[in-house]
Amino acid sequence: MTADDINKERFECIKKAMFDFIEDSPTRLQCVPLSDDGWRVFSTSSNAQKVANEVHEAAGDAYLNGLTADVIFETFPDENTSMYSSIHGVAKSNVLFSKTAEYFDLSPFAPDVRRTLKGLTFGLGQDAPYKSKNQAKPTGDAFETATSMYVEEAGMDKFEAWGKALFSGPIRAGGAAYKSFDTNRSDQPPPSPSKMRPAGATKTQPKHQAKGKRTRTTRNSDPKGSLHKGRAPGQGGALQAPQRPFSIRSPAPRARCRQRAGGS
Repeated sequence: MTADDINKERFECIKKAMFDFIEDSPTRLQCVPLSDDGWRVFSTSSNAQKVANEVHEAAGDAYLNGLTADVIFETFPDENTSMYSSIHGVAKSNVLFSKTAEYFDLSPFAPDVRRTLKGLTFGLGQDAPYKSKNQAKPTGDAFETATSMYVEEAGMDKFEAWGKALFSGPIRAGGAAYKSFDTNRSDQPPPSPSKMRPAGATKTQPKHQAKGKRTRTTRNSDPKGSLHKGRAPGQGGALQAPQRPFSIRSPAPRARCRQRAGGS
């Protein structure tokens, strides 16, 4: 089994754990708390609103990307970057947004808003059809669009409170699945002979140094630069500590999206 195969299998394991958590939740999840009027604007079919929704979709993707990264880092503060990226790859995906939306509680909304949301497969629960990755995208995009509109309507603090309550459970389940996957794998390959250290070599000591040979570091010996492997100049083999993921407290991505779209 190749490394790509293992990564794909790990992704599916984490995704299944998150899906199971959502589907087994004893209560429906809180939908994006956008007002009824906000949802009506969202569903307007004018060309101007379609353009605005595209901008909100891009901004919502950035907001959710940052929020899920923050939740992962706060839930698992001392783990490795492989775990962070594996969980985040699922947590920020349209397939998870779509599955989450299918289990939203739509009861707080007006009847016409509920009809609009059900047309996007929001709130259908187990009655929602199976979706491939491409089929999940429209629902995921609607989730992102509504999220950005909610940030604009209610502010960042309320968005954070809602989003962290929504994603913390699935992310904990995904973290447990990540650890279980690597623990229970039975096909762990033995280390290749070329990567085994000779007698006398330490973990950070190259094999040629263990044999007593002197080497000269040149530019060609590290063509991609020491930073390419996450090492700072002068630190040799020492890895830098993982940095905190992108934060939703960064400057509002919505403004940048509007600049690209030519808006104000």
